[in-house]
Amino acid sequence: MKMNKVLTVQLFLLISCAGVNGQTLEKKGNDWIGTIEKSFSVKPGGNLILEDIKGDVNIRTWDQNTVSIHEVKKMDIFSESEAKAAMDASDNGYSQKNNTIHIGGPAFDRKWIESDFDITVPVKFNCEVSTRGGDISVSKVGGSVKATSGGGDVEVQSVQGPVSIKTGGGDIDIVNTAGTVEAKSGGGDVTVSGSTGSVDVTTGGGDVEVSGTEDEVNVTTGGGDVEISQTKGNTSVTTGGGDIDIFKSGGNVKAVTGGGDIEIRHVNGHFKATTGGGDIEAEDISGSISITTGGGDIEAYGIKGAADITTGGGDIVSQITLSDFSVDHHVNIKTGGGDIELTIPHNLPATIYASVKFRKKGWEKYDITSDFPLTISKESSDSKYQLIEARGDINGGGDQINLKTGGGSIHIRKLKEKF
Repeated sequence: MKMNKVLTVQLFLLISCAGVNGQTLEKKGNDWIGTIEKSFSVKPGGNLILEDIKGDVNIRTWDQNTVSIHEVKKMDIFSESEAKAAMDASDNGYSQKNNTIHIGGPAFDRKWIESDFDITVPVKFNCEVSTRGGDISVSKVGGSVKATSGGGDVEVQSVQGPVSIKTGGGDIDIVNTAGTVEAKSGGGDVTVSGSTGSVDVTTGGGDVEVSGTEDEVNVTTGGGDVEISQTKGNTSVTTGGGDIDIFKSGGNVKAVTGGGDIEIRHVNGHFKATTGGGDIEAEDISGSISITTGGGDIEAYGIKGAADITTGGGDIVSQITLSDFSVDHHVNIKTGGGDIELTIPHNLPATIYASVKFRKKGWEKYDITSDFPLTISKESSDSKYQLIEARGDINGGGDQINLKTGGGSIHIRKLKEKF
């Protein structure tokens, strides 16, 4: 029994041997674990390239003109001699040409080897990383960053140069960048915040969140939700079916979803939104609006420009608040079957035409009401339908206001004056 205990203990002991070139090797369970330390003298403005790595990569910076590399290699190898051979072969995967450090090649191209890297580079350095599926993290780099993963997550923080990220399905998180940002994921979520350059995001189906940017934002997702907030440039969002929320945009906004809801608030520009069937809400839009939904309700308040609003069958509530009447302030509102409520300034110069057309045999009672003096008429357009119309110029006449519903009431209100 005592001998068996000794043998059992020996089976769990680490088998270690020191290697050359800053290498160590030890046995843990069924795997051999190798550690490699490398150091290269470089100048600021150089390049670090990791190509086709299988494993995680973490890159950070320091104030030395040195690239320091710590690699941990996990090898599913039976014998110690095979592990040593694999470690020695790793030397062929490291190279320096002028001011470029390259890591990759056949030494990292074996399915039974996985390498995790912890690398430190000078602040002013460019980084290009490609992994088959591992996670990538890069922080405080003064140059450009290009990162590609077969499916892992990617995190980038405090980068001064352009950023280009691509992953087959992992999440992407980008914070505080000064250059342009391109982020693509096969299906993961994408978050971008604090970018002074333009932002271009594409994901196959994940959610997207962009905030605190100073240039234009373009987002495309196959079906996830999108939230954009506190941006200074123009914004364009397209999703196959998710919801879209945009708050505090300094430029024009375009939002398209295959069927989700759209909510837009505080836009310092023009606004255009389309959804296949969801509801749309807009508030405090400095420019014109163009809104279309296949069948949802629409609410639009604080519009300071022209308004074109259409729904296949929902209700529409709209409020025009512009005070500069020299600006185009035409209004076209149409619904296939809902109610329309329009509120406009009391002194707005406009020419109004409103119509309600509905089946006579229905139990609903529809009408047109107005706080402004309009001529209202009712007539039967044929044996099946009743038509109610309202016409008139207000405040001397001006831009056209056209309101039309296929089966609801229309109410035209005066905007309450502020005292």
